[in-house]
Amino acid sequence: MSDLCFIKASPYQDDELNLPVKDLDKALPFYEKFMGFEVLERNDTPHKSAILWRRDVKIGLAENGGDPEQEGCYFKVNSVQAAYDFFSASGLAECENASLSDEINDEGIFFIVAPDRLCYCFGDQ
Repeated sequence: MSDLCFIKASPYQDDELNLPVKDLDKALPFYEKFMGFEVLERNDTPHKSAILWRRDVKIGLAENGGDPEQEGCYFKVNSVQAAYDFFSASGLAECENASLSDEINDEGIFFIVAPDRLCYCFGDQ
């Protein structure tokens, strides 16, 4: 495992524990395999949802009817370079329907778009 530590997840809109996905079962393998999250909890009511964990940071995915293309999180990490290196090495760039920024931009951040269309920004500020 790399020296990458997730410090905080801040949602773009309302709630990092209720990020919308259209199909939870299809979404989860991406978060486990490519992003290094573990499933802590799953629920079927009031709709399918899961809480994911990675070193003290939790996010939640839910089939809540929201638009994934309008939501996501900013992840504060201990090192943007370590994060970029981790995701580059994870094979994420070759993952179907996902994307990884080509590089860390001039503002010191990069982006991942998951196959479920949620967008994540990584930085250390």
